[in-house]
Amino acid sequence: PDHFFCSNCKFYENELESGMMYKKIQRNSRRFTCTAGHTDFFFPTTEKKTNYLDIQEDVFSLNDETGEISEEEQVEITNNQLKRNEMGKILEDFSNLAEAYNGIQRTIDEQLSKLSAQYEAQLSALKERINSLSNNLNYYRQKLSEDRNLDLPSMPLEDAVVKVVNWLL
Repeated sequence: PDHFFCSNCKFYENELESGMMYKKIQRNSRRFTCTAGHTDFFFPTTEKKTNYLDIQEDVFSLNDETGEISEEEQVEITNNQLKRNEMGKILEDFSNLAEAYNGIQRTIDEQLSKLSAQYEAQLSALKERINSLSNNLNYYRQKLSEDRNLDLPSMPLEDAVVKVVNWLL
């Protein structure tokens, strides 16, 4: 309870326990990099930061005659303890939300970089395809202009067949 267990270490532990992506899990990846500086990822080694309310001591005055705490002072001490507990819960919730935000931000960044890489690959492939089609179009345009420059006389089909057959014999 006195040690801080960051969400990335928890994600790493959960992935290892699930066993689904065991070979793909890397401890030093952006998704699983420890944010708390742990030296052991299964047993947290970083202690939680102390709350400033925990450092403050309850100050109360003892009744000079009896040495007992008055009822008002007991109520004040109880209220301070409740405030301390509530503040501790709020700080813990805030810390968890901050870690979750960082984890979400890293996930979004990873997905964005993957999508950017996919987009770049598709764009490159399309550019290559456009270049290839443009080259083919230019080739056939040139071929067409060469055929027009030859001005071969046209002949009826029957004459062309006879010419080819005679050529083959």
